[in-house]
Amino acid sequence: QEENLSAMNTDPWYSAYHYSHPPLVERLSALEDLDSKKDN
Repeated sequence: QEENLSAMNTDPWYSAYHYSHPPLVERLSALEDLDSKKDN
């Protein structure tokens, strides 16, 4: 059985340069930020 070897917490600069979309952790963080701004 293979395991997912991708890093969950990537450097923001590395992520911006190498990936076409933000990693899941960054997406979830952005959604939480939007949700907290709605409540205020």
